[in-house]
Amino acid sequence: VFFTLSGFLITNLLLAEAQHSGEVSFRRFYTRRIKRLLPASLVCLTAVAVARLVGEFGHVDGLRGQMWGALGQVYNWVRIEGSSSYSQLFGQAPVLVSPLEHYWSLAIEEQFYVVWPIVLVLVARRCRRRGTDVLRTLVTLTVACAVASPLITSMWSSNVGYWSTPTRLGELLVGASAAAWHQRGGRLPAWSKWLAVLALELVVVLGLVLPVGSGPAYSGWMTPVALVSGALILALQVPGPCRTLLSLRPVVWVGRVSYGLYLYH
Repeated sequence: VFFTLSGFLITNLLLAEAQHSGEVSFRRFYTRRIKRLLPASLVCLTAVAVARLVGEFGHVDGLRGQMWGALGQVYNWVRIEGSSSYSQLFGQAPVLVSPLEHYWSLAIEEQFYVVWPIVLVLVARRCRRRGTDVLRTLVTLTVACAVASPLITSMWSSNVGYWSTPTRLGELLVGASAAAWHQRGGRLPAWSKWLAVLALELVVVLGLVLPVGSGPAYSGWMTPVALVSGALILALQVPGPCRTLLSLRPVVWVGRVSYGLYLYH
C-alpha cells in the first residue's frame, strides 16, 4: 500500500503540474521532497547515533554501515549485502535488531523520487511526439517490471526479491498507472464505493494471512498484490463509506504525521 500510494501521489502531482503549466519544475519537486523527508530522517539518525555513543545497540552488527546506508538512501542495498533476511528479524532477540531496519522502504522511496520525475517527463515527451498515450506506456512498464521481478528473484535470492529496488518497482508503477488514468479523466461509477470496501477488506486479509517469512514479497510477486492497493486508491475517489471513514479528523491527522510515526515507532 505504501509503495502504490506513493507512486500514485507523486505521479499525480507531476502530471497535474505538467498539464497546468506545460512543464515540470524539477527544482521545486526535489526541494519539496527534501524539506518533507530529510529533516525528520536526520533527527532520527542523529538520535540513533547518540544512543549508540552512550551504549545502546551495542549488539547490533554492522550498525555503522547501516547508518551510512540510511543517510545515503541506499539502506535496502546495504541489507541485501548482509547475512540475514527480513523474515529472520522476527526470530531474533530485540537487542540484536537494528533500530534502522525500517529505512529499507524509505530508501526505495527516495530512489524512486530521484529517478521517476525525469523518467516520467521523458516518457511524456516521447508520447507527445509519437501521438501515443502515457497511460499505455506506464501500463507496459508496470507489466515489464511485474514479469522481471520474479525472474530477478529466482536468479539471485529471496533477499533481493524483498529488498531490491527493481523488484519493488512494479508496486510503485501500479500507483503511477492509476494516477495517469485518473489524470486522463478516468472515473469509476458510483457503485465503486463498495469496491473500496472490498479492497480495504482484502488489504487487511492479506496482511493477516500472508506468512512473515515467505510469500509474494520474497518471490517477486508483489505487483499483483499491489493491484488491490491500486483498486482501493481509485475507488476512494468515489464518495462512499470507506472515504467517509478515512476522512474523519483523527484518521486524517494520523495520515499527516504518518511519516514521523513510521520513523520513530
